Amino acid sequence: MRNQMAPPTPTSDTQKKLEIAVGDVSDSRLRTLMIDLCDNFPDAKKWLEKELLTTEEEIPRREESESDVDEEESEESESDVDEEEADTTKTKSADLKRLRPRYVICENCDEEFDVLDNSKESCWYHPEFSEPDYDDFFADHDENCHGPIDCDATRKEYPEGFIYPCCDRTGAEDPCEVDWHVEGSAKRRRTYY
Repeated sequence: MRNQMAPPTPTSDTQKKLEIAVGDVSDSRLRTLMIDLCDNFPDAKKWLEKELLTTEEEIPRREESESDVDEEESEESESDVDEEEADTTKTKSADLKRLRPRYVICENCDEEFDVLDNSKESCWYHPEFSEPDYDDFFADHDENCHGPIDCDATRKEYPEGFIYPCCDRTGAEDPCEVDWHVEGSAKRRRTYY
């Protein structure tokens, strides 16, 4: 008996073609198909709810270190703190049960992150926007001939030609700030390179 691989089954061939089709379809159509899938298949809906939604209760608490607390906050009297806690207890318990998105865009690094997997070393970013290095890197760059310098496409193609004033590093180097991801208010990711 020879040891040979079985020919691909129609199922595996169909699976590969489906994966290609999912990769090629527009985001809009994929979202519409996902909503239709949820409407027609309750098990798929339950699975997606588990994957894409969470509650405040499930999100790990961001523990502040002593250096993160302002001196003013530490000087508050205990009675002030007790009154504030009593006022917000009812609101907090209701919020803990409310479903919310599990994946959101970070305000600092503009990357999607999982709120269940966030730590003080998750987010790498620059607090300021990069500026073109006109004096050195782009000294001979003619915008009429080579195209605009200060744009997303050029930042992506030549990250080493852009300097962050916060740390004097280029876009090709590691960001200077490391911290927790911060949930942004914008729904869409901004494009900065």
